[in-house]
Amino acid sequence: MARSVADQFVETLAAAGVKRIYGIVGDSLNGLTDAVRRQGKMEWLHFRHEEVAAMRDCDVLLMLGTDFPYRQFYPEGNGARIAQVDLRPENIGRRVAVDLGVVGDVRATLSSLLPLLKPKRDGSHLAKAQQLMPERARSSTASPREHPARG
Repeated sequence: MARSVADQFVETLAAAGVKRIYGIVGDSLNGLTDAVRRQGKMEWLHFRHEEVAAMRDCDVLLMLGTDFPYRQFYPEGNGARIAQVDLRPENIGRRVAVDLGVVGDVRATLSSLLPLLKPKRDGSHLAKAQQLMPERARSSTASPREHPARG
């Protein structure tokens, strides 16, 4: 059976040492979250306020199929670059200025992007974010995450 674009993307992230993905699941991400589950070496965590450290301190934010309305979680003035992929051109840059806006299907865009991605082995950003999170969020037995608007 052919591997899906989501499976290939998750494998690339895993090869780079990514252990957890923090995000808010929407219908457009079901394929990606399913690929994370199938891969088995990575967790998808629906984040709450204390897990926002990784996102707020990231150097690249990739928004796939969302215009992410939770402004409190965007990177804070650290020069982060933001890329957004969405089928709806009116959503590109609607909530936050983006450095790269791509109007298109997430699967097709990731499929084109995959050959250009090179895994990075530098885990310093991940280690820093994990130090800022409480122990229960770092635990693999952490409780299910809540929507940030309700957390």
